[in-house]
This record gives sequence, C-alpha cells and structure tokens, in this order.
Amino acid sequence: MFLGISLPYLLAAALALAHATTAAAILSPSPQGVHLAFGLDDDSMVVGYTTLENEASVVEYRLVGEDGPTLHASGVSRPFVDGGEEKLVRYVHFATLRGLRAGAAYAYRVGVGASRGAFLNAALAKTNPPREEKSASRSFSRWFAFRAKRSKAQVTPSSPLRMLAWCDVGHLESASAIRAVVREIHGPDGPREYAPPVGKTKTRDATSDETASIFAFPDAMLHCGDLGYDLDDSNGRNGDAFLQDIEPIAAYVPYMVSAGNHERAYNFSHYKARFRMPFGRSRAAGRATERDSQLANRDNQYYSFDLGPTHVVAWNSEAFFQPEYFDAAYARRMVDWLARDLRSVNRSKTPWVVAHAHRPMYCAASRASRERGRLTLRGEPLDRVAKPRCDAEKEAARLGIMSGTGRASRSPGDAMNVERLLYDHGVDLAFFGHVHDYERFFPVYDEAVEMAGVTTAASEDDDPADAYFQPHATVHVTTGSGGNKEMLDASRVAKEAENDAVRPPRRGRCANAVGRHRAAPWCAFASGFAPKASLGETSDFTFSRVIVLSDAVLRWEQVSAGDPSDDRSQSSKVIDAFTIVSPTHGAFARLGPRTDDAAAAAR
Repeated sequence: MFLGISLPYLLAAALALAHATTAAAILSPSPQGVHLAFGLDDDSMVVGYTTLENEASVVEYRLVGEDGPTLHASGVSRPFVDGGEEKLVRYVHFATLRGLRAGAAYAYRVGVGASRGAFLNAALAKTNPPREEKSASRSFSRWFAFRAKRSKAQVTPSSPLRMLAWCDVGHLESASAIRAVVREIHGPDGPREYAPPVGKTKTRDATSDETASIFAFPDAMLHCGDLGYDLDDSNGRNGDAFLQDIEPIAAYVPYMVSAGNHERAYNFSHYKARFRMPFGRSRAAGRATERDSQLANRDNQYYSFDLGPTHVVAWNSEAFFQPEYFDAAYARRMVDWLARDLRSVNRSKTPWVVAHAHRPMYCAASRASRERGRLTLRGEPLDRVAKPRCDAEKEAARLGIMSGTGRASRSPGDAMNVERLLYDHGVDLAFFGHVHDYERFFPVYDEAVEMAGVTTAASEDDDPADAYFQPHATVHVTTGSGGNKEMLDASRVAKEAENDAVRPPRRGRCANAVGRHRAAPWCAFASGFAPKASLGETSDFTFSRVIVLSDAVLRWEQVSAGDPSDDRSQSSKVIDAFTIVSPTHGAFARLGPRTDDAAAAAR
C-alpha cells in the first residue's frame, strides 16, 4: 500500500536468503504451497499446489475416524510463466474433491504422477468421480486435514461458525501474525500428521483426538488483498515463499482471497494463477460441471459463497484504480454482478451477509477535521463545511469512481455506488485492508453515522466490548495490519527512534483524536494508526476473528499477535471486540427513516 518506505539492509539480506532457501525447496519433486478453497458446490473442496515439473495431479483423501477406502481425485496442471526477467515456469495444480459429507473430518495428501503420459490434460478436464486408489507409483506430500463445509444446521451457539481474517500480509514481516494464527488452528504444538495407520489400527482414543483436532479448525480464512508483498517479487520466488509460509494455515483451512494493489504486476497474473475461488454458477443453477470448475474460476476477482448461516461476498476494489487492466465496462460488469448476487441472497437461509475487498471506504481521521483553515474541493472554507470527509481514494472506493493508478478522482461522472448496494441489501459487515492498522467504525452510510442501537462497554480488562443492536447501516472494519515491509516493528523503530525510545502500539477509542489527528465521527476504535519511527511508535500486527453464534448474533474480535522481531513471542491478546445483534436482516431502509443527525450529515 503506502509506497516509498525502504526495507532496511539486514531485512533485505534475510529476505534474499529466505528466497534462495525457498527456491531450493521448490526445486524438489515434492509439491509445495498446498492450499484449500471452497468449491462451486457445498460438498466440494479445491486443493491447489505448485511444482516445477509438468506432472499429473492427484489428491488422495479419506474420512477421519471412520473405516473406509482411501479415495483419489485427479486434477489439472497448467504452466504459469512469471513475467520477470528469468521467465521462470511453474506448474500450478488444482484438484476438486467432490461428494464430501457436510462438516466431516477428512485427511488428504497431494501428489504428482510418475508418468505424464498416463494422465492427459484432456482426460483430467473431465469429471472424474472419486474411486479407491489402486496404484502407488507417485510422489506425495505429507498428510494434511480439513473439515468439509458445514451446513447451517451444524452451526449452533455451542459450535459457532468461526472465520479468521487478515489483509496486507507479507513474507517474513508477518511472522508473529502467522505464528499466532497457526496456534489458533493447531494449538501450541503446531500441525500434526494425519497419516492413516500402517500395520495396525489406531486406538479409539487416538482416532477421537485426531477428529476433535480437525473439528476445532476455523471454518475459513479470509485474506482481503496484498498477498506476500509481492507474489511476483524475485521472479515469483517471494510468492513461493509466502505460500510456504501460510501452508500450515491454508492447507488445513479454506483460504479465500480478494485482490489488492500489490497483486497488480503483469495484470494480476500471480493472483489469477495461484488461487482458484468459487465463481461461475448462480444459486438457482444445477450442480457445477467440471468445465465450470476448471475454466470459470481463473480470474478470482469477484465471487461469493454460502457458509453456514453466512453469505460471504468478495469484489475487486482495484477495478476502480488500475485503468491499464480494468476499464469502466469491466467495473460495471462487476458492480452489476454484485447487485445480482446480493439481490439473490435468501436471508432465511443465510441471514448474515459479510463482504470484503481491499480498499476501505472509511477513514479513522477525516480529511475535513484535520485540514481546518484550508479549502475543500468545493471551494468553501472548512469551518463553513459541517460534513467531515475521507480522502478522495476512500470516496472513489465507496462510490465506485474510476480513478488512475496512484491517484483518485472525486468526479462522480461515472460513479457506480458500491456502498449504496451494501445499504440497499443490508450487508451486515464489510471489512478491508490497504491501510496498515486496525480501524473499527460505528454503523455508517454516506459518511453519516447511524448510532441507533449502539452501546459502548468494556471488558474486565478494560478493552472495548461494544454492541450494535439492529444497526441501521453496514459496520465497516479496516484490518490491514497482518504484517508487511511497510509496517514498523520494534527492531526497525529502534534504529530510527530519537533517544532509542521504542513504544508499544498506540491503541484505544477514537474519541476526539486518533494519534495526532482529529478523529472522524464514524471512528470507534483504532490501533497502530500512522506510527512514526522517529517518535518510537510501532505498528500493531493483528488478525481478526468473525464468530457467528446464531442467526441473530455475530461477534468480531481483533487480536494483536505481538511484534514480529521477537522470535520468542508466543502471546496474543484481544484488543477490541464488538457484537452485532440483528434479530431481523435485510435492506436497512426497512428499519425506517434515518435519524435526523444522520440524514442532515448525508445531505
């Protein structure tokens, strides 16, 4: 995101060494960078991985805790040529596992065929139902595990839906957040081996413990843009390293992504090639075909899926900022798709709607409040303009205004109002990245706060524990601090701080101020806002939990993972939490006229 901050020499050297190490690992015959994603159908899961040789793709999988055969699914592999000077070629493999039992625990491993001639691409492109594996002349990875997508009936207050989220996550600089998320998934001992028993049957206790560990996995991991920082760096080796970094996460929990500005190299080629998101089938359509699965998902730029009582939708906010790759016609198709998708949501089946993209619509410090005495773009002194505003980039993302690379336009001439779609269709929660901090907002629409039903409270540790009861607008969150080379860790700040004073991240309620700036009226809480190394201020490296307890209750928790320069850090802490309580769901206009203050501010 924020460009122009150089990487210190030692960190650059460490990064180069990590790239060399990862390149050596990738050159081995074993598959690398294993990751999951939900398929087009509720009973499917897509497995992706990378090799440097063009070999046949196969995945072996089995139910955990039950007797039964080991099944296999054939996949497809395609060459992917990086756009850098070396023009390195990788082979990206995808296989779809079908007929999965809702909420069941599965173990799997990925492999490559010993003979390419036995698995022709034409044959792999056809539907290949699972069958018991008869031959073993292949090279396989270790055994991973996942839990198949749960049905709505399987989500209860005692077994809530749990999604993790983060954005702007790089290689190396995200070490503390990755460690914390791995602990969240696997516990303090890290990933275990889910291999089937060899020679003797596992004990009932061992099998039960294995199943319980899988049932404890979160239901999904959502990453809203800026992956790896950047996937294309070092001729794509940085992307290889990043996928290895997150394999202890993404090989066990479906890893659902949306694109950010750091994916833009070579027309988002790494993002398109390395991931496969579920797109290509409407809700009313029949079962997806193999052609849908293999051909319709290459773009990954916008898609949606249902998960228990939640409809999750992602769109490409870069469509408004990268004119060399996306024109107004593309943006219009995307916005029209988003409108159709939100219109099609059955709120009795999926009462909650959660959305994510990369660039946020709102800011913690409003432009008007911190530029008092200057002129607005309307030519009026700010002390005569009552309405606070975010910068032009936020406004372009919010209103869908086509803007150039590195700049934003306030001209509404070709606006495609994305925020209006969120309001009209009652999107409950929307989260974003791009800004490398954590910012939580009150319900807001058209830069006007909707405080009806908002209560503020504190936990026993005096951390926020606010509640939004039947909010009258979407709740926005910026969670862009997963860790990247533009953030300030303690070791970096120590080199630049005056008097060698290093301070912990600044965090708290926005009140009247955010750091050295006046807070925007919609800002509720911020952490790690705009740190300055010279003042000893560090960033806050965080990730998010989204917990759906019932059709009426959703909880958000923001977790600080600690400083990545402290290799011994094993602690994480909830720094902010809020609960949305919505007995009913749908278009916000159904709740009646907007409050007088909100209506006046929006005018």
